[in-house]
Amino acid sequence: MSMILMAKAMSIKVGNPTRKLVLLKLADNANDNGKCWPSYDHIAEMCEIDRRTAMRHIKALSESGLVTLTYRKGEKGNSSNIYHLHLDGDKLSPPSDTRSPRVVSEDHQPSDPVSPRTSHRTSQLEPVKNIKKSLVENSEIPEELNLVAWQQWLEYRATIKKKYKTQRGELTGIAKLLELSRNDKKLQQRIIDQSIDNEWQGLFELKTNTASRMNEIAEYSPELDASQFAAPKGY
Repeated sequence: MSMILMAKAMSIKVGNPTRKLVLLKLADNANDNGKCWPSYDHIAEMCEIDRRTAMRHIKALSESGLVTLTYRKGEKGNSSNIYHLHLDGDKLSPPSDTRSPRVVSEDHQPSDPVSPRTSHRTSQLEPVKNIKKSLVENSEIPEELNLVAWQQWLEYRATIKKKYKTQRGELTGIAKLLELSRNDKKLQQRIIDQSIDNEWQGLFELKTNTASRMNEIAEYSPELDASQFAAPKGY
């Protein structure tokens, strides 16, 4: 592990919290020359994401110039990936990712039609609201995160003696909440309430029936025609 590379990776903006976590994982595995060779499965397991998501974010990091990917053949004919990290020099702008709703422009605030809470950040120079008990730096807290809900989650984990021990561990929890909620702050509160009410130690997809889920989708996305999901007549 290279602490220098970990510090550099932490300071780089990549435009996506899960992608940042993947970059931190590569830096964690890299030697001082910026070279490492973890498998896709290992990266996915450590970041608590699926293999395809890990591959997609590694490809985006490669396209942005932060990572170079080469292949190494083994003696038995098998191959493995070798990653070379390039974290020196000018910081590149985060790559666009139309497939991921988690990408946020540095110059504009994300639209959030379902949350009645006003944003705590009106410009790049204004700091994010502090979260008590959080190990994550203010500048690393995603704007899509429901700060009130996350504060409740940290306080709950403290009461059950399951505090996050590292900044990377908390970033993993934040990334998972954003993925489960699809960046919906209202849904984040419900997911956290579900775990607290059931005295769970982790965060899980909201348990709901199909009809309720369709109503939620219609509520969160007024432009969506929910009738397309209705059962056929006579069913």
